[in-house]
Amino acid sequence: DQTATDGAATAICSIGDTIVKVTEIANSIASAAEEQAIATSEIAKNVGQASSGTQSVTVSIADLHTASGEAGGAAKDISSASGNLSDRATELLKQVETSLTQVKAA
Repeated sequence: DQTATDGAATAICSIGDTIVKVTEIANSIASAAEEQAIATSEIAKNVGQASSGTQSVTVSIADLHTASGEAGGAAKDISSASGNLSDRATELLKQVETSLTQVKAA
């Protein structure tokens, strides 16, 4: 009887030790899971910030494209106006030459 009782006590102590080890392992797993959740949250936050930055760059590029098109249109208008001015200056020069020729002839 005493041997059986000693064996049972030893088994119960062994079971208690095993429960303590299992509890420690469960706590380690819970801690690791919490750390992983924090890291995942940080990664999601960084991805959101990167996405926002990418959208900002996209908007800037679109604005630059629009401004470039407007500058091209303005350059075309200036070129056209310059051509018209040149034509008028040539016409005026011809009129002045004609007038001078008429004055000399008179």
